[in-house]
Amino acid sequence: MAKLRALAVALVALAGALAACGGDGDRLQIAAASDLRPLLEDNREVIESAAGMPVTFVFGSSGQLQEQVLAGASYGLFLSADVRYIDALEDAGRVAADGRAAYGVGALALVWRDGMPAITEPTDLRRADIRRIAIANPGHAPYGRAARETLTSLGLWDELEPRTVLAEHVRQATDYVRTGNADAGLVALALIYGDDRPFLLIDESLHEPIVQAGAVIAESGHEDAARKVLAFLVRPEGQRLLADYGFEPAP
Repeated sequence: MAKLRALAVALVALAGALAACGGDGDRLQIAAASDLRPLLEDNREVIESAAGMPVTFVFGSSGQLQEQVLAGASYGLFLSADVRYIDALEDAGRVAADGRAAYGVGALALVWRDGMPAITEPTDLRRADIRRIAIANPGHAPYGRAARETLTSLGLWDELEPRTVLAEHVRQATDYVRTGNADAGLVALALIYGDDRPFLLIDESLHEPIVQAGAVIAESGHEDAARKVLAFLVRPEGQRLLADYGFEPAP
């Protein structure tokens, strides 16, 4: 199993590296955590204006994207859902000097599929009609780790682990619920913020803070554009945009 996991990580890293290296050299490649997808795609023109050049987004779990950066993917900017992945890249010498900043704090939300009776508290996940609970893979996805920490804090993890369905990233976990392939899910608030879908906000005291940070990747060829985008995200106008998608201010 360990060998298969190592091979899977290597293949993901290679695929990311090949995809990024195959891009246009006149575009800023931004590797971004899945919870940022609605924000970045809805505001592409704003991000490109900040960068001063066209951008390409590559979305995935923060852990997998970190592996791709370490494997040599030509990303100019990495926006992680967990500051610890930025710490690891900095230790490996992949972050440009003075090229990192926290940009926000993510929130965890509990959602359920259409037609499911409302969930009023997290302990409702013990109900017999909730047979499949989607979470991102805690091994490489920050929201998956927060979901496991939440269930552990509530004393539910051992009971509910057999019902959990692990997604590669938090957006996939959200899609499992939206398509009815899971009865409920612990997902990123940013992915459902503004939807008509009901949700239950998870008490932040039940898990470690989901502190998100970005890093300008050293020697990418687009360090200046990457710095401009990261600077935009931490300025008041960028923070207001993040708040519109459910993010709390960066510490």
